[in-house]
Amino acid sequence: MPRGRNRDQGWRDHDQHSGHRGYTTPAEYEALFRGVRERVPNSDKAIFSVHCHDDLGLAVANSLAGVRGGARQIECTINGIGERAGNAALEEVVMAMRTRPTCCRSTPA
Repeated sequence: MPRGRNRDQGWRDHDQHSGHRGYTTPAEYEALFRGVRERVPNSDKAIFSVHCHDDLGLAVANSLAGVRGGARQIECTINGIGERAGNAALEEVVMAMRTRPTCCRSTPA
């Protein structure tokens, strides 16, 4: 069964894309989500989430870029604690979204 597919509904209700290597740029990450949402039928019915690592210090920026590209969920950790260089820090994501709400809005696919 292809990733994201469900035999009964055509789509799972959740699909997670991870920046597991920690070196994707925000522009690339946003384009990834936007591309999937534009090309996959009924993708508007799925909840896409991001899971970013901080190897180059881009976990929060990539998480926000994923939201701009259409992700509706961010997987993050308190203080960014995680394997290798860590994950997106919850407190930084929250403050970015609170202080700059327009930078995090998704545009329709």
